[in-house]
Amino acid sequence: MWCLKKVIVYFIILIIALVLQITIFSAYPLYAVSPDIMLVVVILTGIVSGLESGSGIGLAAGSLQDVFISFFPGIYSFTKIISGFIAGFLGKLIFKENYFFPPLIIFFITILHSTLVLFLKEGLVIDFWEITYSIIILEAAYNAVIGILLYPVFYKYLNLGDKESWINV
Repeated sequence: MWCLKKVIVYFIILIIALVLQITIFSAYPLYAVSPDIMLVVVILTGIVSGLESGSGIGLAAGSLQDVFISFFPGIYSFTKIISGFIAGFLGKLIFKENYFFPPLIIFFITILHSTLVLFLKEGLVIDFWEITYSIIILEAAYNAVIGILLYPVFYKYLNLGDKESWINV
């Protein structure tokens, strides 16, 4: 069950992620690709806290992106809910103490998420394989590296299912 403290902490995290995403990471892309920090937050939340938390944060993050970034309302909300749900499901199947799996999960869910966004925005008009190799794989790798850096923080301090986590104190 979510308490006000959890909602406030995650709201602040999402705002910080959104600001970083639309300012610093957009201004200084790596090989013309910017990471999706909001997606990393959604996936990490799903992994450490479960299906409901991942989907809920996915809805919140997607709604923020729909308002501030997208010209296609609802696309990011839909895709981030799915991403958070899948991450929550996969989080139940792994040992959370093992730091090897979360970056892999981030990598593959980013590919799925970006592919869904691409199809919902552009349909079948685009050359999918060219975009996959030039943008989506790079973005997935970029997100995985950011996930490596952020996972210990999410696991230790923001694990909503853990009675010992900082947020539950």
